[in-house]
Order: sequence, then structure tokens, then C-alpha cells
Amino acid sequence: MFEERGGRMTNTTLEMKDISIEFPGVKALDQVTFTAKPGSVHALIGANGAGKSTLMKVLAGAYDHFRGEIKLGGKELFISKPTDSQKAGVQIVYQEVDAALIPTLTVAENIMLQETVQHAGNKQWIRWREIHKKAEMHLKKLDSNISTKRLVNTLTLAEKQMVLLARAISTDC
Repeated sequence: MFEERGGRMTNTTLEMKDISIEFPGVKALDQVTFTAKPGSVHALIGANGAGKSTLMKVLAGAYDHFRGEIKLGGKELFISKPTDSQKAGVQIVYQEVDAALIPTLTVAENIMLQETVQHAGNKQWIRWREIHKKAEMHLKKLDSNISTKRLVNTLTLAEKQMVLLARAISTDC
């Protein structure tokens, strides 16, 4: 059961089956299976080097040399680069928040990064009011009241994580 939205499937189960990947001298993942159902929350827990990040990087398209299959809503996904993953509606929020955010931009600019500059022919413009309104809407979905006008470098770690989550849901993932 799924619906199409912007060419992507939504409300679907994610299945990663028999995922294996090796790097020179290291077998990072050996036939790992992971399933996530819509509306559920999962935590990958394990020791350093257990393969948690590697599995998510396979899903995100950072590694193209893995074996196994990835399905979304029963349809096989062919992920060999990050844009393949993003087109399927997959967004990964990593724990290293400072690497993913631009500290000198506002909360709104970081959330709406992909939509900040509009193009029409030779002209480019920024609709600040619209950017802040959309960012605020995504933060409200997360029950967060962080001001969209604050600079990211003034936020706590928890607030930065909320900004990244808001950015992820802004893509309709």
C-alpha cells in the first residue's frame, strides 16, 4: 500500500536485505537485514565500528559497491548515488549536526536550503517571508518553537538536531 507523491513512493515499508559491503581489508557489513515500517521509530544501536553508519550510508547512496537489495513499498530501489536515495524520498539525519548545518545562516535558511534562491530566466530572488513561514511550519510539525530568525551558531545541540529533522521533513521524505 503506497501512494505516489512527486514521483516518489510514500507510506511504505523500507526493506534492506542481505546488505554486504567491504572496504580494503575490512568486511563492514555481512548480510545485514533492516526493515522500517511507516510511522515507526527505530534506533540503530551498537559499538563503534559495528556498521550502523555504514548501513545508513548505503541507504543514503554514499556507497555504490554494496551487495543486497533495498526495497521501498515492495519496489526495488537502485541506489548508487545520493540523488537516487533522495529521489526515492529517503533522508538521513546524522548525529554530526555541525557538519550538516551552516552556522552563519538562520534556522529558516538552513531548513529551506534547497528552496532559498528562486530562478526565473536570468533572474534570481529570495522570498524571505515565505522561507520563514515554511520553516516555521516544519518546526511546528516537530512541536518545536525555535525562532526561524536565530542564527544556527546560537542553538543548542538538541535545537540543531531539530533543525536537521525539519530540513529532512521539508523534502516530503
